[in-house]
Amino acid sequence: MANQLDENNIALKSKEYIFYIFIFWSSLVLLGLYFANNTLYLDKVGGVSLGILISIFGIFALESLFIFLKKNKNYIFVNRSVFFLLLLILYVSIRIITDKSDINYLRTFWFSTSFGSLIFYMLGGFIACVATEINNLAKKNKFLSNCNYFLGYFYIFCNLLFNLYVFFRLLPRKRPVFFLIDSFGFYQRPANFIIINTFLIAYCYFSIQSNSKRNYLLDIIYFCYYIITILLVQFIGSNNGFLGVFGIMFFSMIYKIYLSNKYKKEQKLFDKKRKATLVTKYIITFFKNLGLISVYLFIILLMFFVVFRKYMPPVRILHYNLNEEYNPLDERFKSLKDNFIPQFSLRPIEGNMEAETIISGEGTQIHSFILSMMTHIGIIGVTLFILYLLFALKEFHNSLCYSRNYNSFCLNLFIFLLAIFIFFMANISSFFSWNPIWFTFGFCFPIIYYRQNNIKYNLLKNNTIKLELINNKNG
Repeated sequence: MANQLDENNIALKSKEYIFYIFIFWSSLVLLGLYFANNTLYLDKVGGVSLGILISIFGIFALESLFIFLKKNKNYIFVNRSVFFLLLLILYVSIRIITDKSDINYLRTFWFSTSFGSLIFYMLGGFIACVATEINNLAKKNKFLSNCNYFLGYFYIFCNLLFNLYVFFRLLPRKRPVFFLIDSFGFYQRPANFIIINTFLIAYCYFSIQSNSKRNYLLDIIYFCYYIITILLVQFIGSNNGFLGVFGIMFFSMIYKIYLSNKYKKEQKLFDKKRKATLVTKYIITFFKNLGLISVYLFIILLMFFVVFRKYMPPVRILHYNLNEEYNPLDERFKSLKDNFIPQFSLRPIEGNMEAETIISGEGTQIHSFILSMMTHIGIIGVTLFILYLLFALKEFHNSLCYSRNYNSFCLNLFIFLLAIFIFFMANISSFFSWNPIWFTFGFCFPIIYYRQNNIKYNLLKNNTIKLELINNKNG
């Protein structure tokens, strides 16, 4: 009866919700356009105007506020993990002020397009909040579901066009090196934006697919997006971008083949299953197949490389310049071997944000998320981060167990698998201010969540879910 009333209420307000859905997808298209412009003008100092990003950020923030104002019959909760996140932000800020004595760097670290850890964390949280609400609306009303599908389809297609346009605009700048332009080292910011955008594309693709029948044209557009984007990140010379886009594509493929299709028969039994056990089962299945396919792929690529090595012009993953002596992968390992211990030993407990400048010179920071935390914010900072991550993972696991819809369960599990991959990437390639990982944290582990006040969820000792109805005081 309650569900019927909810559906009737949505039908009465369908025009209002259509406008709301339209604003969300339009904002995502603008965000994709902003990211594409940063790739096109990659050598512009500071990137494309930060004000545009803040404006888009403001739209998502207002939409999130609209949700909480409308949910007057819901309880609003703050996740406990946010306490440790706030402590971490405070501690990093103190370290920057103490070690660098530079307020401008503090602003850049939290609110810029080069670093911007905090603004991208909040952006990810706002987008996830709005996207979750739109998915819920689409499941309850066929007309809203069709509108959501069409606009999501349009969003993915627009991003394909954006990347095609950027690719052909950059083509005249091609160097003799295979698929490489003169980016003058300004490839990090656009590559980071491409990874974030690809993460959103993957989420949106599986989100709109979960509420509708399979569309092969959408599959083709989605696949073409990855092909063009992989070529684009190779073109601008970013190993990180290439690994990120290829990895998300690879995860999407395995998820679609081995999880979303193989376990559809369990959808009817979903409410009767032990959901916590199902989470473990799906993750094990996913990584088992991931490992198997990765081995086959590695063998094929190795054979191809051995046979055709002398015919291949150097690519970015092997050489940045035409100089055969420079290898970026060797440089990363050499920097880690030579600089980590001295930088960490400088101040192991509290860390030092100037560690690389003092020990080995500017620009020699460790390219690893956790290891760069150890050198710059010390054991104290790493402990705060680990506490935040542990609480956030527990909260996310509980939210999976609370899923009452099979498609939502699978979609959230897919995002979690992507988060594992991006966290792995961050630990082998990036400084701890890397904005894609903070965007992912914000998207997966939101600060605030809401839950209906007429239902109480209890996670029992046997990992099953018990739902208890609570009397509504509002009548």
